[in-house]
Amino acid sequence: MMTDKSNEVINKEKQSEQELVKTEETVGENSQDTNDSVKAEKVFSTKEMEKTEANDTTEEELVHSEEAEVVVEQETEKLIDKTISEVLEYFENLLSDLTDDSDMPSLSKIVEEIKVQFYKKHKAFIIEEQKKFVESGGKADDFKLLNNDDEDKFKDLYGKFKTYKRLYNERQQALRENNLKEKEAIIEAIKQLVHTEESLNKTYDVFKSLERKWRTIGKIPPQKVSDLWQRYHFAVEQFYDYIKINKELRDLDLKRNKEAKEALCEQAEALDYKKNPIQAFKILQQLHEEWKHIGPVAIEYKDSIWERFKEITRTINKAHADYFTALKEQEKKNLELKTALCEKAEAIASEDYSKIKEWNHKTEALKTLDTEWRKIGRVPKKYNSSIYQRFRDAFQTFFTKKKEYFKALREQEKKNLEIKTALCEKAEAVQDSTDIEGARKTLLYLQKQWKETGPVPHAESEKIWLRFRTACDTFFNRLGDLKKEAKEAEKDNLVKKQALLEKIEQWEPLADIKENISAINALIKEWDNIGFVPRKNVKEINTKYHQLIEQLYEKAKVDKMQVQLLLFEQMVKSKQQNTDFEQWKRNEISKLRKQLQDQEKEIFTRENSLSFFKAGKNAETLLKKYTDELEHLKERFATLKKKISILNRYSK
Repeated sequence: MMTDKSNEVINKEKQSEQELVKTEETVGENSQDTNDSVKAEKVFSTKEMEKTEANDTTEEELVHSEEAEVVVEQETEKLIDKTISEVLEYFENLLSDLTDDSDMPSLSKIVEEIKVQFYKKHKAFIIEEQKKFVESGGKADDFKLLNNDDEDKFKDLYGKFKTYKRLYNERQQALRENNLKEKEAIIEAIKQLVHTEESLNKTYDVFKSLERKWRTIGKIPPQKVSDLWQRYHFAVEQFYDYIKINKELRDLDLKRNKEAKEALCEQAEALDYKKNPIQAFKILQQLHEEWKHIGPVAIEYKDSIWERFKEITRTINKAHADYFTALKEQEKKNLELKTALCEKAEAIASEDYSKIKEWNHKTEALKTLDTEWRKIGRVPKKYNSSIYQRFRDAFQTFFTKKKEYFKALREQEKKNLEIKTALCEKAEAVQDSTDIEGARKTLLYLQKQWKETGPVPHAESEKIWLRFRTACDTFFNRLGDLKKEAKEAEKDNLVKKQALLEKIEQWEPLADIKENISAINALIKEWDNIGFVPRKNVKEINTKYHQLIEQLYEKAKVDKMQVQLLLFEQMVKSKQQNTDFEQWKRNEISKLRKQLQDQEKEIFTRENSLSFFKAGKNAETLLKKYTDELEHLKERFATLKKKISILNRYSK
């Protein structure tokens, strides 16, 4: 983690400070003249630089490494949520952007993370394909992945990266070898300065130029570092022994060094370490690197200027450490917050929902959790992948269930479409039917079935509904027109029936009963042929009609039982125009059959009782009465059967 490396940098800096103090104290104690002082500080400078050169990881590189770690983490988070094809595309783009200046160590870490994520997702893909294979009837042991293009592509890209990395390392090695040659050439040039005949000032300028050039040259092979620095140090000592630098030149150099180091102190003190401790720490490392390459200062300023620089260094290092300590604490809190979000997401994913509204509501709830997640920030590195995967797994579980639900829903919608298409066909088949009442009942039943059938695919919903509604509207619009015509006819029928009632009231019976019955039947037929009247007038006019017909039969002296049947049939006819006629008819038949059963039992009981009569006083009178009652029962029994027969002749 970045904070741990920060501590490493701080410790290295403290060690450097201790060695610097120790070396400068040694120089102060042992210097007997100005030349010795200069030599001692130059010796320190070369030793310090040797130590820096030998250590492959400089303080500046440590800072860079910390930043690289952050980049790797950010790229890792991106990879977790990508599909296999997206990971491969990312890898391919990464390779296409490679240049000679690319940060190979950081890229290597990213590529290794790509490798981990690819094979993790590839393994999950294989498991899913094997599951489908087993579900379709295959055996797990027989499963083979037929298309492995993704892995082949990954191996190809990974091979290209390894080749590029090998070439990069070869270039780095060649560069270090070249740097070694350049530094060896500088050592030889310094050695030659003691044999020059140039003026002292010019010779010293050449030496400083070689010294600056030495600092700009990069790293050399590690195994050559110690020997090279010893040779360089020896050549520098020889140069200082040779030139015996004069006091004026030495004082001027010490003064310039003091001014340069004071300028570095001022730059360090001006850093806004409170607002941006990372940036301040990074710049501080650069200032330290510059400090190491500045020569010595006068003995009287040595301790004070170093203490000044060391103090601001401690302050910035502490701010940097405190920042990462606070960052760690915040990351722990972030982990707690994200764990809570995982629990909420898992609770949502664990439930099964049966309505679209519920699925949509929970989807929005998960989106809200995702928004909260993105606002929280990073967690400790070791939990970063696992907590993110846990959160994604809950989402995956939920959306897999949702996908299965809507898949089943779409299948049901297809079936519903087939059902509703059939209902449309049935409705269209009767929309122009002349059997008005039959078509009406059929369409009402079809409408009921339509309501009971679930939704159809959205793309077909409006179309299928319009088709069904058009068929229904076609019929019911025609029915409405027919009803208007029927209402006008009913008004005319009412006038006709009222006129007929007046005619019936004036009718007088003839001498012959048969002629009377024939005349009454003619009046009844005339009544029946007139047709229906407005519903509000039905009860009143039918009641009057039945009363008048009954009076006619009485005037004509027709048998009461026959009258009863005739009146019953007239009642059935009047009921026939009611919408609930069929239900009334069924109820009436059921009631008559119950009466038939009762009559039959009564007749059986009375006939059985006749066998117990014996001759005796008043027996004949009692027997005649009993026999008359039995005949009456039989007549009633016959009448009930005739009524049922009449009912069966009529339908709506």
